[in-house]
Amino acid sequence: IGRAYLKQAALVMFSSDAERRKAQQAIGFTVRSVVVRWPVDIQPQRPTPEDQRVARRQLGLPEDGRILLYFGRYHSMKRPVEMVRTFRDTAPSGVMLVMAGLDGDVSADLLKAEVGEAASSRIRVLGPVFGERRTALLTAADAFVSWSPRENFCYAAAESMAFGRPVILSPGNDLRGAVGGVRCGWFPETGEPASLADAIREFAAANDTELAEIGVADHVAAKTLY
Repeated sequence: IGRAYLKQAALVMFSSDAERRKAQQAIGFTVRSVVVRWPVDIQPQRPTPEDQRVARRQLGLPEDGRILLYFGRYHSMKRPVEMVRTFRDTAPSGVMLVMAGLDGDVSADLLKAEVGEAASSRIRVLGPVFGERRTALLTAADAFVSWSPRENFCYAAAESMAFGRPVILSPGNDLRGAVGGVRCGWFPETGEPASLADAIREFAAANDTELAEIGVADHVAAKTLY
């Protein structure tokens, strides 16, 4: 029945080109289709350094140093535990990981226990964030990370790009193909912890000018995509 629906549909809608390719490979035939990316509000301009400092004060985050943002459900598919472990064990000093999301099959309390007391100053685990706090969090961050083995779109990554924030995206993230050859961040070749650790170190080592240039590219790409 499902195949008949697909074959006879006037159009099948997908959220990314990669999602369409994967679907057509899975069903074994070509469908009449269109890619309609999820709508994202584009910021008129990238937040200024002062905007970032104000947002960090509002959230009780350090005003100096780099902040890497994980924003999404705490679910095993998104590998939040692996994210905590890799950051805790390999991230250089001067970088903080801030995580925000709803509990799924992984809870915020479990993640806090995984962080441990020794790393609590470098990893902040929050609950769900909405409204003005959500905007403040995207403003406060220097970059966004998603380490899911599979993401058909990854709305949080698109939102971060709309704020002009560089992204670190896992190999299974379909937005990687959407940005083409534009340098919008770091795209590890494998899903192994070592590849994530390398990307975090490269993010930490990038100077402010380089980080700003990548952020501008993100903002421009977001305008083009969404």
